[in-house]
Amino acid sequence: MQLRMLMPGGAKPIPKLLFYSTRKPRHILSVRRTKLTLINRLLRNLDDGVPAIYDTSWKFQPSYLGHISEIINKIIERGINKEIIPISVDGLYSRYDVAKDILTPFGIVVSAVDKGDITPIIIDDQSKLKEQNLPIYNYQEVIEKIIKEIKYRNIYILN
Repeated sequence: MQLRMLMPGGAKPIPKLLFYSTRKPRHILSVRRTKLTLINRLLRNLDDGVPAIYDTSWKFQPSYLGHISEIINKIIERGINKEIIPISVDGLYSRYDVAKDILTPFGIVVSAVDKGDITPIIIDDQSKLKEQNLPIYNYQEVIEKIIKEIKYRNIYILN
């Protein structure tokens, strides 16, 4: 399967890009309501009054869909190929950490529970992002962007 990009004059192939799926445990943070992802659970806490109880036991490096999109655009613009570039923030965070940091500004109290999750912790560094001079976000920047997307999510709804 070849990835194609819509351009004036029709769809053109994107040259020499390798996109792959990984089974690494991580969370991609994005405001969408199609699946019960971490963000969708947060939206249910906000919109439906579902109690906000989140696990503290498993730590991961969150990724943000906006950051991933930005990196893909830069890779296309610069013609970067044959590189594996991990995209995540520095540091390890639990679902509880993310939920607390996103929901607290909306006045939602988040409770912690230790579910004893022993999923392996995988740590990526940001050296490939730095090496390729690609955008890097820290955890707080990602949280602020998600909060802003949630506050203004109605403008993203297409009729």
